[in-house]
Amino acid sequence: MFKELPTIKHLSHKYEDLYSNLNCPTCDREKEDHNHLWKCDDRQQIIEDIKTDLYFEILNQSNKFIKKDAFEIDAIIDAINDIDFVSIINGLIPKKLTSLINQRTNQQNTHRIIYNSINKIIHRIYEEIWKPRCKDMIEYGKKHNITKNSKRKPSSFKRNNNNHITINHQSTWNLWISMATNLGG
Repeated sequence: MFKELPTIKHLSHKYEDLYSNLNCPTCDREKEDHNHLWKCDDRQQIIEDIKTDLYFEILNQSNKFIKKDAFEIDAIIDAINDIDFVSIINGLIPKKLTSLINQRTNQQNTHRIIYNSINKIIHRIYEEIWKPRCKDMIEYGKKHNITKNSKRKPSSFKRNNNNHITINHQSTWNLWISMATNLGG
């Protein structure tokens, strides 16, 4: 889902003449692609805070469906510590985590725990990472003389409108979580 965000790399495919030589609009040190969006040094504190919130939310959600046994919670904490945040962002839920929760509850509750936890942080990602990044991008565009008119000029990007498909991202996200909790990540 997040790999479709219009990063500089993504935009440079469509507007090669405008974006191909530009770096991240936030740090201006590295090329901005999907991975850099989550590993940019200038965003690390926010990302760490969101990761911590995700971990606590998984614990909080788990407590709603799993008996509060210290051993159970410690095992979940260990599984949470192994989570790669970028993998979660990419929709990959670790099998270790889903299996562990599945062993202590049922698949429906496992789905709820993961779904509720991730949905809670999506809003933070949008508000604290994406919106400021877009604001940086607007300023960065002004600095590099990228105007609305320059983006309207024909580009070398070829679009195939014959196979246009609309994706409901909420349904897709729900499907990913469901598959991960049923099959493992």
